[in-house]
Order: sequence, then structure tokens, then C-alpha cells
Amino acid sequence: MDRPNYNPNLEPWYAPKRILQATQFFGHTYGEDFLKRGEFKRAREMFVAAIATIGAYVLDHENKYMIQLNNQSSTPDVMSSVLVETPGELVTLAHTPLEIVELEEHSPDTDLFEFIKRKKLYPAKKYENTMILCFVNKDIPYQDPRELVAKFNAENPSGSIFILGRASGKDINKYRIMTPYPVPSPFVDFDVVETVHSYHMPDSVTMVKGVVRKLTHERQRLEPFKIYETMGVNEAKVEKYKKI
Repeated sequence: MDRPNYNPNLEPWYAPKRILQATQFFGHTYGEDFLKRGEFKRAREMFVAAIATIGAYVLDHENKYMIQLNNQSSTPDVMSSVLVETPGELVTLAHTPLEIVELEEHSPDTDLFEFIKRKKLYPAKKYENTMILCFVNKDIPYQDPRELVAKFNAENPSGSIFILGRASGKDINKYRIMTPYPVPSPFVDFDVVETVHSYHMPDSVTMVKGVVRKLTHERQRLEPFKIYETMGVNEAKVEKYKKI
């Protein structure tokens, strides 16, 4: 569901593969640790959202998401959109706000449920119809999926919960994802590069107004890829970090 007054037609929607390509470009240009810099905060959010939406496809092949930064309000971080095709009915795009919280290396937290609850589920933050994504960027003790499911069911949040992290081992392309709520799935490991090349999506589209009974490339306006705008990076402010 859209945020009130959110206009999904103002800017292009991007396939996760395109965001990974942009992240690779920034890595070559600004160094492998560029995502740790504050000037690339929004780029990091887009990168994490891309990995998560690729993981969502692994959980359910109906989940072919496109994403865009939310430049229209303070929350959520990213907007995601999945194509919904119903035989005999109009083609629609189901838009879902994506709010990201990261469990970082320096954080003392190790309990995923308590961390997500404290950061995103307290009464002042009512994320209705929102995908809350917890990106785990540190080693933590094993979390029993059944216990996570039980705790989130008892909490009964208004949005859906996804947990994403790197899989064990040194392969930087290997990730692990699960959702404890509302429709539970176990932890699933996936290779982000192999997965993103296993299904087809246009790199980017800008939706046009009008009644469309079948989504075709003729009804999408292809856009040039403005990499800094897409990733929310001020090029002038990061010039000092350039490696090449």
C-alpha cells in the first residue's frame, strides 16, 4: 500500500540488479569500504534493499521487486514495488514501504527480536503495511526461527518482518534471509549474483498513467541511469574519496 500522497510515477523504479551494478561502480571509484562513510548512507540503504528484494524472490518467485529511494518524505527509507497480474483484470503495481534497521558490528545487541522491537515496533512508530528489514552486519548467537516466529506473533506488528545477513563463510555474495512474520519462512541461503541472473526484469522503468491490461515495454518509459541521483549520493561531497 502507498504512503499517503506518495506519487510512484515521479521517478524511475530500478531492478535490484541495477542497484548492485551501481554499488560495484561506487566500490571501484571510492574504495571497497565506501558504504561505511556517512555520505553514502542512502546508497547503503538501496544496496541492502536490493539484496533483500533478491532474497524475497528466493522465498517466493512471485516476488519480483523494483525499488526506488523515497525522496518525498522522511520515512520510509526505500519504496518497493512488485508487479501484480491477475487474469482478466488490470495490471497493477503493489507498492510497499521498506524501512531498514541495521544491527551493526559495534552494537551490543545480540537478540534479534528485542533489537527490532526496540528500534521499529514501539508505539510511537506505527509502520502499517510496511516491510521492516533488519540487516544483521555482525556475528550473533544462533537464533531459533521457531522462537522468533512465536515472539513476533505475540507482538503482532502491523507490518511484515524480514531478517537478512551474510551467510557463513567468506563468499561475499552469499546471504541468508528469513521472515518470521506474518507468513513465516525458515532461513534460506542464496547467492545474490546467481539469483539476480536467474530471472528477467527491465533495468528501470518509469510508470506512465493510463489503463493498461498488459504490461509491455511500450508502456514503460526507459530512463538514462543517473547513478548518483538513483543512489542518493551527492557527487561533489564524495569527490575527496575518489580512488580513480
